[in-house]
Amino acid sequence: MNNTTVKTQHVYVIDDNHWHNILMKKMLEMKGYVVSTFTNSINLLEQIREQPPELIISDIEMPEMNGFELFNEIQKIPAAKEVPLFYISSNTQKRITEEVKTTGAAGFVQKPIELDSLLKTVAQNCN
Repeated sequence: MNNTTVKTQHVYVIDDNHWHNILMKKMLEMKGYVVSTFTNSINLLEQIREQPPELIISDIEMPEMNGFELFNEIQKIPAAKEVPLFYISSNTQKRITEEVKTTGAAGFVQKPIELDSLLKTVAQNCN
């Protein structure tokens, strides 16, 4: 009898577009990830303080706090400092892609999201 325990990989997704959250959740749950979605940075930060995930996927352009500001706030939470975060965005301006590189984020996936690219990036960052 195999008593191997499989660790559940919990992923938090934040995007101010509710439909993008639904799409991301469905794509990741198909592969066995447990996904919580957020449209508000404050709610996400509260949840991270209670239970840090294995990975955070963040949109960049959001109304109350952009993805870069959110990343800085997450870095202030001791239990979440080592949680990988990668960005998703439809904005491919050079200044955006350069800022992604300087933040220390795990990476960037272009919208519209391609399933294979998303799953590869998630698998590389979930330990």
